[in-house]
Amino acid sequence: MRTTKQKFANLPFHSLIPCKISPGMFANEYAVSITLISGEVVTLFADQKLISKNGSQIDAYLNVNVVKSASGEPVVLLPTEALETGSRWIQVDPGVIQHK
Repeated sequence: MRTTKQKFANLPFHSLIPCKISPGMFANEYAVSITLISGEVVTLFADQKLISKNGSQIDAYLNVNVVKSASGEPVVLLPTEALETGSRWIQVDPGVIQHK
């Protein structure tokens, strides 16, 4: 039986969430910072192809997939694990999610 993580691992990314970016460890990636609904900030490394720049090298949008939790709240599936939590699942303010 597939785990939840395996079921969602290859979903296409259909939504955008705001983020801050800076150069990553490699030429084809960015270090990405995202503010959670709790106000905490998590970081991850993401391929540059998953970033939509908003006219700035700092403010950008990360391509993600959004699913509904059992309670109906949107839960975001990141393209890679957040360094602070080791998880690909986060919650952000629903008002900042942009659907493609």
